[in-house]
Amino acid sequence: MFGGIRHKLKHAIQRRRINSQIQRMMKRVKADNEAFDRTYAVDTATDVLLDEYDVPEEATKGAGYYQAIHEGVLRAIISNLVPDAQAFDFIDIGSGKGKALLVASKFPFRRVLGVELSPRLHAVASANIQAFSASAETVCGDVSSACIDARELSDLGERSLLFVFNPFDEGPMQPFVKRLEAEARDRTVFVAYLNPRARRPFDESGTFTPLLETQRLAVFGCGDAAISDEARAALSAKFNSWNV
Repeated sequence: MFGGIRHKLKHAIQRRRINSQIQRMMKRVKADNEAFDRTYAVDTATDVLLDEYDVPEEATKGAGYYQAIHEGVLRAIISNLVPDAQAFDFIDIGSGKGKALLVASKFPFRRVLGVELSPRLHAVASANIQAFSASAETVCGDVSSACIDARELSDLGERSLLFVFNPFDEGPMQPFVKRLEAEARDRTVFVAYLNPRARRPFDESGTFTPLLETQRLAVFGCGDAAISDEARAALSAKFNSWNV
């Protein structure tokens, strides 16, 4: 009996500790995202709920709401997966206001592209890209947002890094992955899936194989996509914790 009580108490303490870490992380992310907007005079930090997406309700079925990515999180993903960024396209699936596009433009990607369903969010992203282009930190010269359904994605580069930050649940994910499988044939593609709640279509894919598994990040790849031991260790250390 006492062993069971001790086990429950230990579990409760661990859960409170993890919840406390998550809360601290969320506060840090919010503060950092707001600071990013002030620094570059852009509008990316505020969440946008589905009823603000200005698209038919049927089109948003299964979609997730917009959240800005933390710059440090995305920089860690990019620098470890594609240290030779100049050979890759960066594509953000469900790019919203374009925060990931702005961060990615600090790397020498061949092209940076956002795929966004909402015309409203696409317009905000386009304005943000224009404002951010004046920054001395911009390296990539081809940055844009496309207002299309991700399930219609085409024209992948020969080598691409796709960033997926919970844009939709498993319903839309299934046809998206099928489309991606067709487009990725004979190409090198990394898929960096942050907080991978609807990952089953990737797990069941005959084209994409898992390259990295952590608590918060899953990476899949096809072609000659591979992760070095050093990058694997760095990403595992960062994404197996709840610290930014």
